[in-house]
Amino acid sequence: MYLNQIILAICSFLLGITAKYADLVNEHGLKEHFKGAGILSGYIWGLAGIGILFLSPLSGLTYVAHVLYWFWRVKLEYPNHALAGVIMLLSAFFFRGQFLQEYRWDLVAIFLAYLISGYIHTYFKEKYPASAPFWRLRFRIYIIPSIYAIYVKSWDPIIATGFGMAGCEWVTLSFRNYREDHRKSSKNYK
Repeated sequence: MYLNQIILAICSFLLGITAKYADLVNEHGLKEHFKGAGILSGYIWGLAGIGILFLSPLSGLTYVAHVLYWFWRVKLEYPNHALAGVIMLLSAFFFRGQFLQEYRWDLVAIFLAYLISGYIHTYFKEKYPASAPFWRLRFRIYIIPSIYAIYVKSWDPIIATGFGMAGCEWVTLSFRNYREDHRKSSKNYK
């Protein structure tokens, strides 16, 4: 692994940690560890996204597509979530605008892959509740960047996604309140 990829992994892991922390504070009732921790998590989440953009334009492109998907599906509905998304999008177009212009069809394709797979995900979870545990695995979050990584012949999108999701899952497993909330919501799908 190159030093650049190690730093990419660290930024991605930090992005995953702060994104999940923001999610737990807003949507699952986790008490902030100190006043302003929720909004601070949005800033750090956005700054980690900038790090990803600087370190790997290809990984940044997959994250920009994902952020656009989140905005489309209204998943960045809280101030700290929206702050992170806006920081990443504005930074992407400001710092990597030429790259995004050059790879615009890749961006559109990845965005559409997230969008279509997101609708399929929602459809099956709602129409076939017994399949919810399968959809909870979020394979599409790993598959889309992996296919793109193969297409562009770069490990970076896989590294960014893998370490980002590892950070997210680490926080998920670290907070008991979220696990209890998750168990209750999973029972609703059975």
